[in-house]
Amino acid sequence: MAGVAGTTGLADMASLGPACRDARPLPAHHRGGDAPGGLLGNSHGSLVFADIAPRRGHLSQRSHAKPQADYLAALLAPLSGDQAPTHSVSLLDRFGSIAGVAAARRRELAEVFGPGSTLPGQIAAVRRLLHAGLREQVTRGPLDSASPSLLQFVVAHFCGLQHEEMLALFGNAGGQFIDHETVAAGPSHRMEFSPAQLFRRAVALGAVEIVLAHNHPSGIAQPSADDLASTRRVVRDAKLLGIVVRDHLIVGGNAVFSMSRAGLL
Repeated sequence: MAGVAGTTGLADMASLGPACRDARPLPAHHRGGDAPGGLLGNSHGSLVFADIAPRRGHLSQRSHAKPQADYLAALLAPLSGDQAPTHSVSLLDRFGSIAGVAAARRRELAEVFGPGSTLPGQIAAVRRLLHAGLREQVTRGPLDSASPSLLQFVVAHFCGLQHEEMLALFGNAGGQFIDHETVAAGPSHRMEFSPAQLFRRAVALGAVEIVLAHNHPSGIAQPSADDLASTRRVVRDAKLLGIVVRDHLIVGGNAVFSMSRAGLL
């Protein structure tokens, strides 16, 4: 994606693979419930965000390159010793890529290592630690969608996910980061999103600035027509509540497209 307006190529983001999270369900407080009418109510309806192209599925078995297996074996060596090369190949056969391994659920990892293995828990702990470190960097600074730490955080958040998620990052009147939350999730290439849920959460936090980010499992870091139309409606409606949507980031693999920097908001 290098050279496309609004796109930030993050060639070194692959090294953050272990920080990628498991796919998470939509938080319970975003699944419904009544609220005052208007933009904060349920009558506002859902918007559609769609990927450019559906994901074609995992890589075929043993289609991974040898460097991937070597990198993963080096990571596993302190945990599995002499079995690291064997475990590395087994994981890549099962999940297709390092990103796929990083995003695998604990029970899926257990299927590879067998019953009684402590490795799934150790891998999950490393992932949580690295992601917590990225989050710590984001919380210490302003809500700036051009910040390298924020870009690293969102790439790590979406890394390896096979479905779309919408992440909202909230800021206060001073432009400082307040909190982040997954506000929608959908199938691999299409997601319905309720702006009312987003606005209710922003009001509850006292947020007046929002940066949105969602992933394209296809790996194509460009907004679809649905993405553009839905984002513009969110921006318009947010203004009526005194909330500014600073940016909407589209994450595809290790590349991030900024609608703000591309002049599309």
